Amino acid sequence: MFKFVNQHLKKQKYKFLIFIILSYILNSIFLISPLITGKMFDILSTELSFSILSTYIKIFAFLQISSIIINYFLYKLNIYIQTKITFSINCIVVQHFQNVILNQINDLDTVYVNQRINHDSNNIAAFTINAYTNIGIQAIIVILSTLYLLKTNNKIALFLILIILFYILLYAIFKKKLYEMSLLFKEAQSKFFGTLNEQLENIYFLQIHSMRRMFIEKLLKHFDTFFNKIIFSQRFFYFYQSLDSVITTITQICIYLFGGLNVINGQIKIGEFTIITSYFQYILSGVTYFSDLAKNYQDTLTSYNRLKEYIELPSLKNGEVYIPKIKSITLQNLSFSRGDKKILDSIDYCFSVGNIYGITGENGSGKSTLINLLLGLNPYEYSGEIFYNDINIKNLDMNRIRLHNISVIEQFPYIFDGTVSENIFLGPEYDTNYIHDFFNLPSLKTLKMDQTIYKDGHTLSGGEKQKIALLRLFAKNTELLVLDEPTNFLDTSTVKFLKKYLISQKSNKIIIISSHNKEMKEIFDFILPL
Repeated sequence: MFKFVNQHLKKQKYKFLIFIILSYILNSIFLISPLITGKMFDILSTELSFSILSTYIKIFAFLQISSIIINYFLYKLNIYIQTKITFSINCIVVQHFQNVILNQINDLDTVYVNQRINHDSNNIAAFTINAYTNIGIQAIIVILSTLYLLKTNNKIALFLILIILFYILLYAIFKKKLYEMSLLFKEAQSKFFGTLNEQLENIYFLQIHSMRRMFIEKLLKHFDTFFNKIIFSQRFFYFYQSLDSVITTITQICIYLFGGLNVINGQIKIGEFTIITSYFQYILSGVTYFSDLAKNYQDTLTSYNRLKEYIELPSLKNGEVYIPKIKSITLQNLSFSRGDKKILDSIDYCFSVGNIYGITGENGSGKSTLINLLLGLNPYEYSGEIFYNDINIKNLDMNRIRLHNISVIEQFPYIFDGTVSENIFLGPEYDTNYIHDFFNLPSLKTLKMDQTIYKDGHTLSGGEKQKIALLRLFAKNTELLVLDEPTNFLDTSTVKFLKKYLISQKSNKIIIISSHNKEMKEIFDFILPL
């Protein structure tokens, strides 16, 4: 886990070094403060002097003001470093998701995944900063405080050593259970937030079908499951923390009793007793810190393992061969199954430049699946072969080919926040010169290039979204055009124009269309029925 975080922490190494140095300075002040206070009490108990009191007050004030200033900078640095590391981890996981094989993520609840990634990344970042900074500090404080007590009163020191050993035994007993309860809590929390978001994302569906009661009942059912798991896990955490509190309380009573008797018997001075009790508290705090660290380590390990599940999802692997022009696509004995269901069965076919190909079939016949296979998006889950220009698709750099050589309109086009222009021209491969003819369409007059789109295009009609997607397709001007149900929501005049435009473009392109529209079938040169 630490090796994983280190690659992100390295980017903040200088700020983190300053953070550690300031932390050690701050804790050095905490460590010497009891000595100064105790010595002041002992001196004042034998020699009443305003000048001595004034000196100690100035030293104490200087140390406290220094602590406040250092704490301010530590707070700022901690927020900065933790936020940067969390974002860096988020980016790594999201970048991996962008390259994961589609069927691995199609059924995932994106809200659940998002909440899980963000929470776990933040948890790992916070724990790592704390561990790297405070393990050394707390160890030094415990060791130096113990050495002081050994020198002053070895019976108290030995008693504390026994307490430390007991804490270690306690963690060893509950280690596995801490991990299991932490995992139970995190999973229940993430799943519930996924269900909660479902209620908010589907307001239109809920209202149009008057399904409020059903949705609330579903939410309550998931809450009951979530609540029971939370109570169960928190009950265990409370039990573990209560054991810690009981041990701490018994230890404090013993120290105060033992130390108080020594003061009464004149074996130690009041100032020395305050030093002993302060260092005892430091030792106890250090032991408690390591006890909590052990619990938090199991909690953070859960977060790391959950992130690791996502990072290890199988990803698309590209070959190294790039072809500047796509001249043909050949399928040889291509088959695809999902579970026991055969989706595609032994397809032999060839797509070549200069033709418009129609892929037809009933819903669920495998049209979208075939398109995904042609685009190289399910590279390990089919049998048979796919060739581009007689080169096996597995040897091709399909990322680069999809970027430069293929234009696609999806069945449900994605519209993001931004202007209409930004939604059409996605990169340098896109050019306005290729879509001049489209702007003569009366139905496009309402679309302005500088018009701002919000919330996944909710302010646009279905037809307007489809037209933006078509403009995006043609603005790229590649030799392979793939259109999945391109006439969805389009008016009759736009469908007619689209047919004419596709025919005018086909001489130097391969055009593949998946459609139920009868009018589109009129322009198909060849049909591949599924």
